[in-house]
Amino acid sequence: INMSSRTHQRMSETFSIQYGSLPVIEHFLTVLKGRLSAHSYVDSGMPINVVLSKYGPSGVEILIILSIAVSDFSAFLYVKQELLLIVKETMQESDLQFAFPRMDVSVLEGSSS
Repeated sequence: INMSSRTHQRMSETFSIQYGSLPVIEHFLTVLKGRLSAHSYVDSGMPINVVLSKYGPSGVEILIILSIAVSDFSAFLYVKQELLLIVKETMQESDLQFAFPRMDVSVLEGSSS
């Protein structure tokens, strides 16, 4: 495969949002897909997937797969950064938060440190 002849780069990202987001998840996904699709380097002629992927251990996992119309890898990284910032802004506007892995620790009474 001649990498220099590529016209597009594929972006595939997964992130988790808190389970409390479920009541607004469909609206969030619709708005986010629209904003990502509107970016000048996202190829809207190719499939754009912004979907609830699975129920993870820490939160609801969102999967984004789309094609970015740049051949240069460095340019791809900057466009990807712009798209990830759009994700963050859309989450903030929707009052959603990223989910982080957590661990509950119980200390039994009478146990030594």
